[in-house]
Amino acid sequence: MLDVAHVAGAMWDRVLSERMRTWLADAALDREAFMALAGLHDIGKASPGFQAKRPDLFGGYPELLEPRSLEVLLRAGRKTPHSIVSYHTARAILDDASGAAPEPLALVLGGHHGVFPPPSAKVRCDPIAAGDDRWSAARAELWRWIVSQLGGPDLAATRLNPEVAVVLTGLIITCDWIGSNIDWFPYDDTPLDTYAELSRTRAQTALDDLTWWRWLPKPGRFVERFPGFEPRPAQDAIDELAEELDEPALVIVEAETGSGKTEAAWHLAARWVERGLASGFYMALPTRATANAMYARVRAFLERVTESEGITAQLLHGWASLDAEFRRRLSIRPTPIYDDAAAVVARRWFTYRRRGLLAPIGIGTVDQILMAALRTRFTPLRISAVADKVVVVDEVHAYDTYMSTILDRLLAWLGHLRVPVILLSATLPCRRRAELLAAYAGNSPEDAASGYPAVTWAAPRGRSGTRTVAAASPGRSVRFRLAPVDDPDDVRRHVEQAASMSETGANVLVVVNTVTRAQQIGSALRCLGDRLHVVHARMPFEQRDAAEREIMERFGPDTNDRPAGHVVVGTQVLEQSLDIDLDVLITDLAPIDAILQRAGRVHRHRRSRPAGFEEPVVVVAGFRSGDGPPGLPEGSTYVYSPWVLLRTLAVLNGPVEIPQDVRRLIDAVYGDDDLSVPWPRALEMAEADHVAELDRLAQAARLRFVPAPGEALSLERVTDPAIDDITPDEGDPTVDERILAVTRLGGPSVDVVIATADRPLPDPLDTAAAETILRRSLRLSSPVGLVRALAAQPPPWPDHPLLAYTRRIDLDEHGRGVVSGWTVTLDPLLGLVVEREGKR
Repeated sequence: MLDVAHVAGAMWDRVLSERMRTWLADAALDREAFMALAGLHDIGKASPGFQAKRPDLFGGYPELLEPRSLEVLLRAGRKTPHSIVSYHTARAILDDASGAAPEPLALVLGGHHGVFPPPSAKVRCDPIAAGDDRWSAARAELWRWIVSQLGGPDLAATRLNPEVAVVLTGLIITCDWIGSNIDWFPYDDTPLDTYAELSRTRAQTALDDLTWWRWLPKPGRFVERFPGFEPRPAQDAIDELAEELDEPALVIVEAETGSGKTEAAWHLAARWVERGLASGFYMALPTRATANAMYARVRAFLERVTESEGITAQLLHGWASLDAEFRRRLSIRPTPIYDDAAAVVARRWFTYRRRGLLAPIGIGTVDQILMAALRTRFTPLRISAVADKVVVVDEVHAYDTYMSTILDRLLAWLGHLRVPVILLSATLPCRRRAELLAAYAGNSPEDAASGYPAVTWAAPRGRSGTRTVAAASPGRSVRFRLAPVDDPDDVRRHVEQAASMSETGANVLVVVNTVTRAQQIGSALRCLGDRLHVVHARMPFEQRDAAEREIMERFGPDTNDRPAGHVVVGTQVLEQSLDIDLDVLITDLAPIDAILQRAGRVHRHRRSRPAGFEEPVVVVAGFRSGDGPPGLPEGSTYVYSPWVLLRTLAVLNGPVEIPQDVRRLIDAVYGDDDLSVPWPRALEMAEADHVAELDRLAQAARLRFVPAPGEALSLERVTDPAIDDITPDEGDPTVDERILAVTRLGGPSVDVVIATADRPLPDPLDTAAAETILRRSLRLSSPVGLVRALAAQPPPWPDHPLLAYTRRIDLDEHGRGVVSGWTVTLDPLLGLVVEREGKR
């Protein structure tokens, strides 16, 4: 108990920001009171139900445990765990204090195992598990001793509102995990009167080993943090705002791709941390691929601007250990690691499930923070992990209604907790911007800029403002050329145009809406040889990683010696994860925001272009026109709303000035205004289906998210012991999603390891071998029949911590495998190709 209290003291001194410490102090929770509560969390272990677990270690106070009653005590202890005894002990002791408000404090102690006590456990405490009056007196004596050892804080003066109680519970869980680690706090027979100093030293050592302290950015304006180039207009606007905005707020940055939004967000986050408003930041991205790409960029920024000798920067998603940059900085043992005196250190302690979000700097998927808004086990831990950070969410337009509804509830909590938040988007409808501002601050600026690019901000129940900024570069006219086909499922038009354009020397980007279409196009263009590149999600990690690296080397922002006549084919991964620049785009019909994102991958930078491609052209294919409403591919309508696709097609009717027309196009598609189309009935029917689907997604989110913050908040409704705090893609594919933290709605998926005859898998006895195996795996979500067949198979390594939930496909010497009627081949160009057995 003293160990956990001293960890809390070290956390207060070294980790918590000034804002967080002040916020806790406003609830009469100073450093000593925080330490005392952390130390008292296990007061319920002084009970016969818990002591019966190890009678050989029990000293006999306040009474001996009779051998014949041990089984009875153990059963009672399992039914009424020591956390519930801690809750009732706190209530009893604090009820005796004059003017005390014991319930929130008692719930904090009772919730230290990740779930607040339910109403049934609060009614009474099992006297067999808790013991009689002698045990109550012993707990009261232990309570007084712990409090006296920590300066005698007056806990009766503490006034916790529900939100403070949630954050405090998460902080105590964190301190408990560190203080219970025998690597840092080994069993010791040091006398109690001298142990306190040893415990304090060990707490400091634990945080040293974790390189866990507040981020200390060097002071400076934007040009000092990013020397060597002229700031862009959005960056100048944020630089000015960073000097003016001395309180937590939500800042929304809307600007075109390539305008430097990300760097602007890092600068603002650093400025807020300088002011003591946060201890670090979390960068939330839509996919694993975007998180991987961002990790190296954040690392370079931190190394340049960090004062201290090390800061923990954590890559957070299920396969983070496979990223080469992250693995290079990952320490296996809990000892300090400095890579060539670099400022960024990754700590393996933080990679364990639930802990990653605690790291001072986090880069990962948005799912990690969305789980803080879901009722699960350990929700308080996740809320406390984001409560002292600047939360940065990139590509905020990319989330569907289900995810957006959860994000709005998270923003409500962050606003109530006064957490600084930055949202980034290239294509955000005005209506959605207003919803985000209202969720966080309760209000939206009345004069919110209708122009684009724009920076808008609002403080919780306070000041707000907005400004339109200049574009990052001179506007460019993008010519959209519609290319309808007779059969929308046929990709021959894509193939013919891509081949023709590449023969004239153009580098062609082809983006389609499904993996199957990407593979069909790639297969038809094999004759291009090494001038063809394919990337999508149905590739093993190592294959996709190699493909993306090759594409970046040839078409990334730092490439000067660019090739000619290449074709890059892929799916939505190309519109988000890779900073590439090609000469012309051929795209499936997609929502207007997706098309604009894809268009941002051509003519992205100033450079010479081949003849005939001096101006950006976007060829929109993948639909049928003619009499009646347009025909759409089945795959596209599975991924996107037909109503949005049809409205997008209606507004693509001429040259588009970027960025000047971005706002107009986005609001035209997602707004309420009627569009003039020759097929109004089809659009009306599609809208009815669209609205019904939005209602379904929003309702599904409401069934899962935490209650809104406020004085009426019931802490028992924040957590749910039946829901495990892992997402479906992190756990056993056979487990019902209803007992998992569902951050995204969709079909089933499974992690699959591909074993080939010429490359046998190593024996996963050590971490390196297991990670080698994982590099040959992929997340498979279609075809659904194959996914379900694989999920039904027994896992090949059920007891391995990294591989327990994977499945395996073995390919023969011809590179072919069969699973429940599905033929699977691993193509060196196309990735995993799946067909019904016997179909060609």
